[in-house]
Amino acid sequence: MAAQKHSVLFVCLGNICRSTMAEGIFQHLIKERGLSASWTIDSAGTGSWHIGSPPDSRTMQVLKKNGIADYNHRGRLVKPDVLPITSNWE
Repeated sequence: MAAQKHSVLFVCLGNICRSTMAEGIFQHLIKERGLSASWTIDSAGTGSWHIGSPPDSRTMQVLKKNGIADYNHRGRLVKPDVLPITSNWE
C-alpha cells in the first residue's frame, strides 16, 4: 500500500516573512526526519507586492541562526484554486 502524500500551504500577506519562515522551518524538520517524500510543502502570499522577491533578510538571518542555510524561495501569490473555500459558513 502506497504511503499517503500530505500537503501544507503556509499563507501570509507578502510571502517574504512569516509564511516563508514557516515553510523553511517545516521543510527542515521534515527533511531531518526523512519524511520529505511524503510531504508537499509550500507558501504563498495574499498580496502581490513581493512576487519574485527573496525572503526578507531578517527571515533569512533567523533561519540561518537556527541551522537552516539552504532555504531557497521567491515570493508568490496564492492561487484561489488551492484554498478550500466554501460559501456555506454554517
